[in-house]
Amino acid sequence: MSPGRDFNPGGGVREVRWRVALSSAALVVALSPTACSTAFDEAYAYAAMVTDSTTDEPVTVTATEPGETSATTSIESSTSGDATIDDTSGTTGELPVDEPPTLVDLRVGGSVAPGVFSTPGLVHVVAEAIDDDETPPAVVFYESRDGGPWTEVAAISEPPYTYAIEITGADYSNGARSVRAVAREQLQGPDEDDAGPIDFTIAVPPGGTQWWSAQRGADQGDSEALDLVFDGAGNLYVTGYTSQLQGGRAIWVARYLVSGQLQWQAEVQRGAKDLSVGRGVAVDSQGNAFVVGSIQELDGQIDYGVPELYVARFNPSGELAWESDPGKFTLRAGYAVVCDESDNLVITGERHVDGVDRDVLLMGVNGDSGSQRFSFSFGGERGDVGHDLALTGDGDAVIVGALANADDQTRAFVRRHDLDSDSKDTLWVWESDVNSSGYQDEALSLAILPDERIIVAGSKRALPSGTPKRIAFDVLPTGVLGDALDLELSNQYGPESMRAAAANAAGRFALAGVESHPQGTRAAWTQYYPSVELYAWIDPEGGPAGPLEISYEANAVAVGPQGTVAIAGHATDEEDPGRTLILVRTYYP
Repeated sequence: MSPGRDFNPGGGVREVRWRVALSSAALVVALSPTACSTAFDEAYAYAAMVTDSTTDEPVTVTATEPGETSATTSIESSTSGDATIDDTSGTTGELPVDEPPTLVDLRVGGSVAPGVFSTPGLVHVVAEAIDDDETPPAVVFYESRDGGPWTEVAAISEPPYTYAIEITGADYSNGARSVRAVAREQLQGPDEDDAGPIDFTIAVPPGGTQWWSAQRGADQGDSEALDLVFDGAGNLYVTGYTSQLQGGRAIWVARYLVSGQLQWQAEVQRGAKDLSVGRGVAVDSQGNAFVVGSIQELDGQIDYGVPELYVARFNPSGELAWESDPGKFTLRAGYAVVCDESDNLVITGERHVDGVDRDVLLMGVNGDSGSQRFSFSFGGERGDVGHDLALTGDGDAVIVGALANADDQTRAFVRRHDLDSDSKDTLWVWESDVNSSGYQDEALSLAILPDERIIVAGSKRALPSGTPKRIAFDVLPTGVLGDALDLELSNQYGPESMRAAAANAAGRFALAGVESHPQGTRAAWTQYYPSVELYAWIDPEGGPAGPLEISYEANAVAVGPQGTVAIAGHATDEEDPGRTLILVRTYYP
């Protein structure tokens, strides 16, 4: 009989693991409580009626109270076979008694002999404790760093008994660690059993050190990554485009594991020579990847027609689950996408009004079916575009982009919209100034911190002779320009821009863009902030980016759950400097 149930005369039923074996007969067992002279945690009694299913003859099993000098078991059988009764510990004839809890295992990172942990993430310390009564034991973890004093770090009242050590951000502590665990009947009770210490080492390279990098491209022509995002486990989803042998470009989407291994990739090009570009990628709570972008069909020999917004869902294994039908979202283009708490999509980009005028697009799509939930647009006088968007804690959409006037001067904007309202009401708007010298500003990306402060990245230049500069600033949740971040950077050797901003749930954020160098090349520039008050590292620190003909450009940045920073863009092909390759690069936080 495994498992069985014993009855608590004081009330309640608990699980025990028993085996009853009869060598020559099959058994049917029924347990019933008997009167007990003392409380359950001091003594208990059992009576069992065991029936030989082949003869229906009773086999009586009784047990005396374990409070006596020794517990005994008598077995009467009407069969000729030998009968035994034992618990799962393998001790024949012994009934469970109220013993102190026991710690039977302690592992770090799944190992009883852990070594060195050198990558960002969570190191799990797991204990296994057993007890013989109905209340699970408590386990308390203690930790020592570099041979220092023991400090209580976690107290867990019920299984699973897991203590997670974060190797995260730029503030992780390298060095020797020791962990031990103590099992108790109750959290505040006396120590009953302990395990450990178990020793290991944390040795993560300095923040800003490159972790892994990947480049890939088509057999000919340019390829480029335009957006990327982490999932909750630290896997990376990237989208962009690859050039095709038959002409045109295909939307490219891929998933990289935490280690940098390419798990899957897919390409989408509806018609030969179509110009297809993936511009935004998001991942939902189930691990589905959503890609948004645009497709333009070849109109004649060299001209491309009006854009059509493309959106698709890929399941966790990389298979295409659904895609928007041809002609469904014509005269629109998607630039960025996010998933809301219901795993539906919110998209921004542009809507073409005529051959010249474009408005900013705000659009909702059902994540399960791909059907449109809403579509809204706004704009100024000329070519307006929404470059990026993010959602606040209460589900409002914050969009950044550029608005153009009749003189093609552009001003950066930040707008917050109430997505719960029927008309997607504008809650507030911040816009940069356009003065008589002809400033041209663009807000290209944003990140929302836990306090709902908005970090904006973009570019700024004065026309006609000005050189675009990298800019970044903060906007308060009320729409007022903040004073925590105010960057305006330029090496003055060529056009530059701050193309991306991203943050994780802990508020760590990064900026990425392009800086110029005197030899004419351009470098992917990345800056990481554990908090808005102070940055931790910059890459590159300065100087030439590499060989004279090689450039690297960052179009997007993402910050993982443990602070890992990833950028996506393009790199010059060293074997053929006339073309570009997809670039994905990660950094230790």
